[in-house]
Amino acid sequence: MKRYKLWGNTNAHVEQAIDGSWVRFEDVRAFLLESKRKHYVCEDCWYSCPKSGECCNEFRKQDECDCGADEWNAKVDAALSTST
Repeated sequence: MKRYKLWGNTNAHVEQAIDGSWVRFEDVRAFLLESKRKHYVCEDCWYSCPKSGECCNEFRKQDECDCGADEWNAKVDAALSTST
């Protein structure tokens, strides 16, 4: 993937994808930010993610995510940090 700066705007970038199409970097960044997840909350608090603050299952560690949100958000943050 090649990166090009647009003339007149040093913050705007476009990416040329493998198939030759063009993608604005700002659109990709916005998509990644919107794809961040919140911790899972269920009507039955027994099944909510412990980090959601709504979990009533005392057998699960309250400071550990078990819904995958922390793992997913770390990947999104890594993608954002490597693409800037």
